[in-house]
Amino acid sequence: MKHYGWIFLVQLLVQTALPAQDNNMSASTVRSFEVNGVEFRMVLVEKDVFAMGAQDGDSTAPNLDRYARPNEYPVHYVSIGSDFFIGETEVTQQLWMAVMRDNPSRRHCKKRPVDNVTWNDVQAFIETVNRLTGLRFRLPTEEEWEFAARGGNQSRSHVFSGCDHYKKAFWCSENSRHARRAGKSVPNEFGIYDMSGNVWEWCQTCYAYYDNERCEPVKGNEPLYVIRGGCWYFPAHSCRITWRGKRFANSKTHFGGFRLCMDASAVSAASESTRSVDE
Repeated sequence: MKHYGWIFLVQLLVQTALPAQDNNMSASTVRSFEVNGVEFRMVLVEKDVFAMGAQDGDSTAPNLDRYARPNEYPVHYVSIGSDFFIGETEVTQQLWMAVMRDNPSRRHCKKRPVDNVTWNDVQAFIETVNRLTGLRFRLPTEEEWEFAARGGNQSRSHVFSGCDHYKKAFWCSENSRHARRAGKSVPNEFGIYDMSGNVWEWCQTCYAYYDNERCEPVKGNEPLYVIRGGCWYFPAHSCRITWRGKRFANSKTHFGGFRLCMDASAVSAASESTRSVDE
């Protein structure tokens, strides 16, 4: 457990060095985009370092969680190297239909997250939306996903994204029988919704154990991709910030979806390009 000490020290030094942040989201931290008449918003997450994962054996160490699973530890130091934007909500059925002209979801409701999409389907969606907008959207990496779910450098160390209990906070099997409208849960420190519960979310990252010396490597020829956040079909403890799941790229369920991500530098470049045209 000695390696936890320096992780905690780095976190403390970084947080001490950071300026105080206003809890109200400014115009510079939230950006709106539009595709074929459908608007959606993305939230800025600034680069930082954080302790990723969870552990259930040391009350004096970071990220103690009695529900921590073997694939969530060891807790380890991660640096997010650049700022990025991430979806304020999961991609809705309305946005998917505006881009792909169909709706694969099990239960149709334009304000609910799109579901029943494979990782490969999502890549096709992203390719199409990038062609339509001239931008460079993508899926978040697993590290970016967890950092954003934690509330980044504004984190209050919640067990779930934005809260410590599921009641009236997010949608899981204890309080819901289907997906709910996006953005109706309790937001986290960044004002991001549904990073715990509703539908689980694809990440860009291929699944691997954090500690390959302790665990056997993932077997098989086909890559498995990380899913995060739990969902309405899973129990609350599977909606914790550090919970990790995995699926093959061609897997789909009526309780799995995704949210968009984009490098902040790409947003800045697009803004400069637009300004130059206007001038």
